[in-house]
Amino acid sequence: MPIAESYRRFAEREARGVSAVYTSWAHGVSEDAAVLSLLETLQPIKRQPNLVFAAARWHGAGTTFRSFRDVLMGEWPQVCHTILTRATQTNEAGRCAVLLPFLAALPQPLALLEVGAAAGLCLLPDRFSYRYDHGTALDPEDGVSDVVLHCQLGPDMPRPAMPRVTSSGRPSREVRGRVPPSSWSGLWRRPTKATLSVSRRGGVVGR
Repeated sequence: MPIAESYRRFAEREARGVSAVYTSWAHGVSEDAAVLSLLETLQPIKRQPNLVFAAARWHGAGTTFRSFRDVLMGEWPQVCHTILTRATQTNEAGRCAVLLPFLAALPQPLALLEVGAAAGLCLLPDRFSYRYDHGTALDPEDGVSDVVLHCQLGPDMPRPAMPRVTSSGRPSREVRGRVPPSSWSGLWRRPTKATLSVSRRGGVVGR
């Protein structure tokens, strides 16, 4: 697929309604011959909009397409280096809202293994609050979480319920001694520590 078309599709199918900045940038890239010529020098796997846009923000691009373009055209060697030495990580806790009905249907308590865990956010499904379109509201045992996930479920989906997971490091009294509190793991070749400022910056620069 031509680079211009891939960025146009990204703007319409992925960024629209999620990120006004990315929508504007992707449309701009699709119509800018000079920027497209720079992207053509990259391997196809490194041309993905999320990676290119995050690298531009890392090097100081503002929110307008003009700012993005100025950074790419003026600092391409540095931006290119960042693109080639970095990879995108989707640390998306929202996945838990979709997984919850299936996790709750399994024999409890649960021990979790997340492959490609990055920050490991999906190892904590019992630490988030959930609000489903059919009216179901779920919260951790100690009250409403600072993270509230909203979700629409399709027809014939299992009814969501809060699973019992030892991933929070605080097993309930009834399972203590039977399931170790460390019965959760995340496997990823480049672990991300959410407590590090550089990791937090890398996770939010794009939006």
